[in-house]
Amino acid sequence: MTQDLLTQDILLNVAFAVTLTFMNVFVLLGLYGRLNKSIAKTHIQSQQAVSSLLTTLRNEIKTISMRQSTKESEKVAPAISAAQKRFEEAIALAELGVSSENIARETGLSTIDISAIVRFHSKQSLNTAPSPHPS
Repeated sequence: MTQDLLTQDILLNVAFAVTLTFMNVFVLLGLYGRLNKSIAKTHIQSQQAVSSLLTTLRNEIKTISMRQSTKESEKVAPAISAAQKRFEEAIALAELGVSSENIARETGLSTIDISAIVRFHSKQSLNTAPSPHPS
């Protein structure tokens, strides 16, 4: 009978130890699940913060790029406008029959540019141009 009590006592101790082990495992699994949820939540928040910062950075880069483009076009526009006006003036002078030398003096354009303008826009070149349909 003593031995039965000892065996029964050992079985109860083993059962108690097994029960405690399972309870510890369940508690640890619960904590692990909570920890995983916390890690996942922190990860999502970090991704959202990084995404927001990247969006802000992209917008700032676009703004700077647009400002730079505007400044460059403002610098180029007057130069194009001035050159365009000189060519338009040279064409008008050539159409009036003004000599190449006088056009050069008035506009400051190069000899090559003036010769092309005179060739295609002077009254003399229009009168001496060959007709498209020979008789």
